[in-house]
Amino acid sequence: MDTFLRLLGLERKRRGSQRARIDWPVDLQTHQEDSYLAFSGKDISIDGVSIEGSLVEWNELGTSRNTPGRIRIRVPIPGHPIEADAILKWELKKDDDTTTGWEFIQLEHEDLQFIEAYVKEHAAN
Repeated sequence: MDTFLRLLGLERKRRGSQRARIDWPVDLQTHQEDSYLAFSGKDISIDGVSIEGSLVEWNELGTSRNTPGRIRIRVPIPGHPIEADAILKWELKKDDDTTTGWEFIQLEHEDLQFIEAYVKEHAAN
């Protein structure tokens, strides 16, 4: 199938950055400055993070956000919690769950270095 897609110029793009699985909550900011909703973290890379939540949770977040696609995100990496802006890059719905991929934007250099070191140490080979 991949060969067929490649011949048509439709091959799937793979993520360029190495990633590591995570099992911590990832918080997304609601319209209220100090209000966040927690979702389940799936994996992290220097580019961003993927998270999972129920449709009810996503609907609650969706109706509370001011700027579609862009959001403040908190990732509690052990030893170095990160807070940054992120934009929604993809979404996958399955049954009552939705998994989304968020790209970090304006990530602090120190945070980027920490994520890179964390992923290098914890990435599945």
